[in-house]
Amino acid sequence: MPSRNNENQFAGTYRRGAIIRIQMHNFLTYTDAEVRPGAKLNIVVGPNGTGKSSVVCAICLCLGGSHKSLDRAEKYKDFVKKGANSGYVEVDLHEAGRNDSTLTIRMDISVDSNNAHWKVNGMQSSRKKVNDLMRDLAIQVDNLCCFLAQDRVVKFASLDSIKLLQETEKAVNPQLHSWHMKLIEQKKAEKKLTTQTEELEKSLTSFTQQKECLEQDVKRMRDRDQIKEKIDTLQKKALWLKYGNLREASKAIKVRYKAAANDLQKIEEELAPLKKAKEAAQAHFDKLKREELNLAKSEKAVNAEKRKVLDNIEAQQNRIDNAWGEVDEIEREVSQLEEKREKLQQEIRTTEDYLKELPEEKEINANLKNILEEQRELNRKRRKFNNEKEDINREMYNLRAKITSATQRMQQERSNKQTSLARGGKKHVEIKQWIERNRHKFKGEILGPLYNEIKVSNPLHAKYVENAVGKARLQYYLVDNKEDWSTLPQQIRSNTGQKVTVASVTRIDDRTARHIDLKGLQDESGVSMQWLDQVIDADRLVMQGLKDIARVHKIAVTQEEVARDKVEKVMQKKRGGPGVPHLFNGNDRLRVTFSSYSDDVSSSETLLKKAELLQEEEDDQIAQYQLEIKECRSKLRKLESKKHEVEQQNEKLNKPIKEGAIQTRDLRASMKKIKAVKNKLTILRRQLAQLEHDGDGEMKKRRIY
Repeated sequence: MPSRNNENQFAGTYRRGAIIRIQMHNFLTYTDAEVRPGAKLNIVVGPNGTGKSSVVCAICLCLGGSHKSLDRAEKYKDFVKKGANSGYVEVDLHEAGRNDSTLTIRMDISVDSNNAHWKVNGMQSSRKKVNDLMRDLAIQVDNLCCFLAQDRVVKFASLDSIKLLQETEKAVNPQLHSWHMKLIEQKKAEKKLTTQTEELEKSLTSFTQQKECLEQDVKRMRDRDQIKEKIDTLQKKALWLKYGNLREASKAIKVRYKAAANDLQKIEEELAPLKKAKEAAQAHFDKLKREELNLAKSEKAVNAEKRKVLDNIEAQQNRIDNAWGEVDEIEREVSQLEEKREKLQQEIRTTEDYLKELPEEKEINANLKNILEEQRELNRKRRKFNNEKEDINREMYNLRAKITSATQRMQQERSNKQTSLARGGKKHVEIKQWIERNRHKFKGEILGPLYNEIKVSNPLHAKYVENAVGKARLQYYLVDNKEDWSTLPQQIRSNTGQKVTVASVTRIDDRTARHIDLKGLQDESGVSMQWLDQVIDADRLVMQGLKDIARVHKIAVTQEEVARDKVEKVMQKKRGGPGVPHLFNGNDRLRVTFSSYSDDVSSSETLLKKAELLQEEEDDQIAQYQLEIKECRSKLRKLESKKHEVEQQNEKLNKPIKEGAIQTRDLRASMKKIKAVKNKLTILRRQLAQLEHDGDGEMKKRRIY
């Protein structure tokens, strides 16, 4: 790095607003330090805990960044080195002042007032004015793409692709982000107009098609009206033509009528003598007719006698023909009866042979009896399993009812005493109430937020646990089912509008592997210690979640604040050596880390924050409710395991029961078949006997004359 005396020889290579000097006094791990970055890329290298992140924090705070955005401390006074009353950071920016002069920004921190004050080129200023200057210089200390503090890496990693692009655009050029947002709005407007245009075009096409259809209908209506008018005209013309024709015919008929009347009169005059001659001939004809009738009567009597003789002859001939026909019919019937008798005898022999091939009824009945006995025994076992399953379900239902009742009573007790659930905000009260109402919609257990499921014995332990786990992670919810892990946040978001973080614990390992002899360290150093998970009272699921999230089983804690010289004795000095690498002592958090590339060791000491979410153990009544719920849940898990075993045993019975049912059905079908064959044989024998009896009787009745 360049020295102070050679500062200006590199000035020409710096960009406007570049940092050319950083001075820190009583800031975090530094008593007095000055850093002079180069004009290009600057890299700070060193073991853990040597103050690399402190330089980054100094730049961020001095240039107007929020101390809360660093996620390192909640108050300005926490950035002052322990034991000092004040501290400051001073940063020089190249050609950032008036007339391109160097701009010096200084931030003073006071422990007593817990405030920070800024000066620009020695003049009193404010954080807002400093932020305005940084905005003019395009310096964005709150943009994670430009300025990423060590404690904000997790937040940067959680950014989605859209947010990351927005932050990158702001880092490249603040106007670029505004142009991008305008472009997005214009794209949305274009899409909306395109959609409206497509809808209008569809409407226009539909209206055009309707118009074409209507035009065809109008044309057809006009043609119809024209045809109708033409039909009316033609019908009128046809009537007139018909009237004219009828009129001419009427005239011709009248002329012919007159002529016929004249001719009739002349004929009557000529027929008068002929009428008289006709009357005389008629009288003679009547006389001849009467004579003819007398002769006909005589002839009729002779013919009747003749017909009588002929009828007798014909009747005798018919009787002869009928007798010969009856003989032929009897011969045919005898032949048919013989064929039918032979057919029945053949069918009887076939049926008897088939009956011999079938198994014996006694054997079938014995097998059927054995199978039915086995089926009854299997069904008895199934009823036993079903009754046992019903008892388990009934007991599980009663346990769930007890859990619900105890939970409701505990919630009522807590609501009366303003419990710790409200400490995390009203949203957790709303979320917890929604979960209790809708617990039946999920497959596994749901616990949380974590701070509401944890009990500690004293405020010191509460501070240890909250600093080890973290305020944000203490607001996690835990599930023991992967499907619930994916659906629970969505359900809570859609029903309550709240965002939550859900962790999944699908495997609970009660074994705790520790490779450090804590008891031996206590005896040797005289420091009373225990592991952090040993001071926590929580459900097994919650404890496993704390182990997975914060590794509480790897952190040692003291029972009370111990002198620093004693603490040094229990801290690990080398990799694999005796001692603890992570210890909470009173208000301090001590950690020892080893380099991955060498045996270098670095230590860090952090001030513990006051516990806000955790509190001391609740009163005996709530503890009793919690114990009752815990016992019921333990019994419920055992019953679920027992129910699963019963269902498996019951499932094993399905196959033999099904096979027995099939065998029973087959045996009964065989019995039914044997009875049907025997019935058929009896019927055939009866038909044969009846056939022989009916044939003999019919032959006796018939006689040929």
